[in-house]
Formats: sequence, C-alpha cells, structure tokens
Amino acid sequence: KPKRTCPFPECQDCKQSKQTENPSETISKSYTDALENTSGSENTFTDNSDINLLPNWLNVWTHDELVQLQQQDLCIAEILRLKQLYTDKPKKSEIQQVHKDLITLWHQWEILRVNNDLLYREIEDDLGSNQLQLLAPRDMRDTIFTHLHEQRYAGHLGRDRTITAIKKRFYWPGMSEDVARWCQECQLCARRKPGPGKGKSALEQFKVFQPMSVMAVDILGPLTKTNSSNEYIIVCGCYFTKWKEAFAVPNHTAATGADKLVQEVFLKSRERIRE
Repeated sequence: KPKRTCPFPECQDCKQSKQTENPSETISKSYTDALENTSGSENTFTDNSDINLLPNWLNVWTHDELVQLQQQDLCIAEILRLKQLYTDKPKKSEIQQVHKDLITLWHQWEILRVNNDLLYREIEDDLGSNQLQLLAPRDMRDTIFTHLHEQRYAGHLGRDRTITAIKKRFYWPGMSEDVARWCQECQLCARRKPGPGKGKSALEQFKVFQPMSVMAVDILGPLTKTNSSNEYIIVCGCYFTKWKEAFAVPNHTAATGADKLVQEVFLKSRERIRE
C-alpha cells in the first residue's frame, strides 16, 4: 500500500478502492454491470462481444442523467425519435426540425446505435475492433473538455491530442472545431505556451561580410557508439567561407561543445588567418 494518502477527498478512484481490497473485483464487476445494462432495450446490438460497452468513462454522470441530457438536446432527441420509428434510414422530409448538426447525424444513420436508451456512434479503432462513442449533448461538452484538457491529469495537451482523447468515448457534430476553439481560449495554455504573438520577430535575410562572423552549429545523434565511446557528431560551418568541420564526441553537453568549438574551430581558424 502507498505510504502517501490522496490529498483530494472527492477522488473517485480512492472511493472505489475503499469499497474493496481487490481492484480486479471492482473492474470485473463494473464490466459485468455494463454488459447487463446493455441488454433488454430496443434497437440494441445482438452481438456485444467485440464492442466497447463502457461509455460512462469519466464517472461524472449516472445512466439516468445521461438519458435525461440526451433527451434535452433537440438534435439527439430527434434522432432517438426516428430510431424508434424507423429501422431503415428515413427520408429527410421525416425530420421535424432542420439543423446542420441534425442533418450531419442523419447522414450517419447507418453507424448510429441506440443502446440502453442512449444514442451512440459506432466506429472502428486502430486495432480493428468496434467501439461506441456516446453522442454528447451540448450541456455535457464543457465538462468533457474540462476533464480531458484542463485537469491536472489531462496535461493541457494540444488540439490534436485533446481531440484524440475525446474521440475515444464521445462524439458530436463539429467536435474538432469546438475543441480547437476551446484550446485557443484556454487561459493557462495561453500563459505557458509561447506562440507567434507579441515579441516574435519576422524572419529576414542578412548578409555576411567576413569569415567567422557567423557560424552554424548542429549536433547529430545519438548514433551507434564507437570503440572510443563516441556517439554524437558536432557539425559547424562558416557562413562566409562555407568551411565545415565535424567532430565525434561522447556526449552533447555544453562543456563538450564549447571545448570542441574553442580548441578545434576558433583557435585553428585564428592560426589560418595569420598564415
């Protein structure tokens, strides 16, 4: 058992761990309950063996709360109504309201599933197995972004990685645009991650008029270690004379780089200029 205790009294993981001493029993019970909850509803799958059936990923909402939130969303509620009335894809004229998000969901009719009174979108993950994405109502989306971007365990990842994290369990039309806007509006990201804003200078060309006035230095590696324990290569060159030098070094620390530049480049170039 860990010596340090969790500082957060409302931590869901700690509450679950206190209920049982065997974590595997909790995981097994949660998975079994999820499988049991998926049976006995209309328009559900008959074969659940290869589909991920653990939609309440964040442990924020109960099943009844999810059902209520979806019923309050006009677009999702309309698709649920159509799914109960029609087996095949209905005509667009059967839609009672016209909204771009609703039309987007209507075009995805074949991959939309009603499971235990909840609307899902079925996709295929990178491993080739089927996975269900919960159709997230508008009232849930801010909370989803908060948990998967702003919390400490989320790490304030960038747009693409935040979208990937949300797509593992949730979906809604225009999700990529919403996440991109949220990431741009995140105050902590704006303060800690520099960007091309104030204080950045535009790139421009400059002229070099004499040897050794401008030098370029780069380090290549790690490479295969040699018999002399060298696994990096320091490459430097003069912009004016196009003179290049390369040195094998065991590491790429500041002391090693400075030693090679002073001893092998600056001093030798000074001697050549005198000659």
